[in-house]
Parts: sequence; C-alpha cells; structure tokens
Amino acid sequence: MKYLLTSLFFRSSSDKAITVPDFATLDGPTNALKSRCQNNLPLGIVRSGERELMVVYDTFGCYVTKHGIPARQAHYVRWEGKAVAWAIRLPYILLFNSDFIEVRFVPTGRLIQVITAKDIRFLQTASSEKGPLLIAVKGEGDDKNGVTDKLVDITETKPIGGGPDEVFLDSQWAEWED
Repeated sequence: MKYLLTSLFFRSSSDKAITVPDFATLDGPTNALKSRCQNNLPLGIVRSGERELMVVYDTFGCYVTKHGIPARQAHYVRWEGKAVAWAIRLPYILLFNSDFIEVRFVPTGRLIQVITAKDIRFLQTASSEKGPLLIAVKGEGDDKNGVTDKLVDITETKPIGGGPDEVFLDSQWAEWED
C-alpha cells in the first residue's frame, strides 16, 4: 500500500490544525495554484523571512503568509527538475534529484547553482541547518566487488576576495605564475 501526502498540516498556537496553503479564498491565480498543489507532492516548509514561508513541492515552491494564505499573488517558482529530497542551509535551499542538486536563494527562489553528478542520493543532514550534508554519488567504473559509491559532504564556499563583483587584478596572482 502506498501513501500519498496531498497537503501539509500543522498545529497553530490555538491548537487548531491548519492546511498549508490555505485555499479558502479562491480567485484566478489562487485557483491555478490550488490545482498545481493538488497534482504535486509536498515535501516541506521553509521560513522565508519574518512573515512568509516557502512551501516546497517536488516540482515547484510557493510562498504563503505565516497564516498559510498564498502570498505574492499566488505565484510559484518552478524547479529545474523533480526533487525527491531537500535540505536547508539558510538562506539557501538545496533540492536533490538523481542527476543534479539545485541550490536556490529562499527569499526570491532564484537559482544560484546546479551541481551535476551520476546517481545522486541524499543521505543525511545532522540537523535542519547545521552539520554535515551527506550525499552518495555513483563512482567511476566497477571493481571486483561491484560498483563503488563516493560519499560526499556538501560545503558552502565563497569566492576569494569577498564577492562576485570584485575585480581581481593580475598583480594579485603574479607570485603564483612561473
């Protein structure tokens, strides 16, 4: 028997169950979002600022208010692929499928990076926002014991020099050249 989760529920401070997104008021854009939500698999909810949450589905994400009402005129952010798992490293969300990992900026949904590999499998995260983020990827070729997998820890890196807008001068690298 398979189970299918079609909505996300949580208890509010008044101990009342809330469906997220809440489609109590249906207009044109909200009705279209409701249809999309019903046809996709919800994976979780991520905080996006003080007053909004991002509801993460397998093929898209949408923003809701802290009360679960669709925000941003019921627009959504479409993922590059179908996510089977996700992890949060604020302000980023990482979406996993077997061919690549999407890194997106939560407040805007903007695509930051795509990491490609063969047969990616999300293994674990130590906590929701800290600790190692472990994946397994298919190794290169077979050995006498079968296919070898690589265990990989995903770590955020930053450009040398402080930011992408900084221009590096050739003189900065002169000591490294022969």
